[in-house]
Amino acid sequence: MSLAETHPDLVPDERLLVEAHKTLGDAYDDYTQHVSPDTMAIAYETACYLWALCRIRTPRRAVDFGSGFTSYTLRRYAADHDAEVFSVDDHES
Repeated sequence: MSLAETHPDLVPDERLLVEAHKTLGDAYDDYTQHVSPDTMAIAYETACYLWALCRIRTPRRAVDFGSGFTSYTLRRYAADHDAEVFSVDDHES
């Protein structure tokens, strides 16, 4: 079974995926060129799905586990949608 079959409400439409690519593309390129290589960062398509899923579910709160570009993705969503992100990462940067 696919996600679309079992949970169609969690599958973003093309419009949301295009929006995610426009929102995250430049930041992902910068991140993988200057911070962490793409072999270590969350996959770009997964980051876009995470951002689109946030747009679908519209959470008011999210937990950031300090995992690099995932943190950026959640914080970008939160900044644009008046949501809170709580971090369990204890690194100061």
